[in-house]
Amino acid sequence: MLLHSVQNLGNIKRIKLLYFEAYHGQSEGDSAHSAISTAIERVGDLLVPSQLIPVFRLARRKNPYSVHTLQHSDFQDYKTLANHLRIRSVREDDQGHDVVWLDMREVMVQKTDRDKLFFKTSHQQESYRSITLKRKWLSALDCNMPSKLYSKPPKISKEKYDDLMSLCKAPLPMVRVAEYVSFFESLPHSS
Repeated sequence: MLLHSVQNLGNIKRIKLLYFEAYHGQSEGDSAHSAISTAIERVGDLLVPSQLIPVFRLARRKNPYSVHTLQHSDFQDYKTLANHLRIRSVREDDQGHDVVWLDMREVMVQKTDRDKLFFKTSHQQESYRSITLKRKWLSALDCNMPSKLYSKPPKISKEKYDDLMSLCKAPLPMVRVAEYVSFFESLPHSS
């Protein structure tokens, strides 16, 4: 995903990802998650996903969060792209050292080095190690990949659908408003 993005998005020259070690530190996502959780608790019952959007926006009084809704067609299939690039099959870096993917603490890709992935296994590490991808694999970056992940909305399991229907059609239904019941009834599901 990073290699594809840095090569195909016009003004981006470099993408760098920093990974926290488990249970060490706090990210800005923790603060957002906390603010949204608190806002949801204050609101009470939320019955359909569309009710979450204003709650997310108003979870923070100053500088409200910007919410971008996504459709099934907005998701791309980066897993297939990764398989074509064979990134996960790489076991050694350019210096011949073992690559342990779970030990990476920083990953960087650059537009100028389209066949390289740079990484560090420690936040104190001075220089990057690199992995050079084979040229025959790089053609995947040039074609129209990644493709759309879903051509139609994904289906939920029959069990999940039945459980949702029980919330709508029980003797004392939790979901009573006809508009919300029709939303749940219209969800694509397995038979």
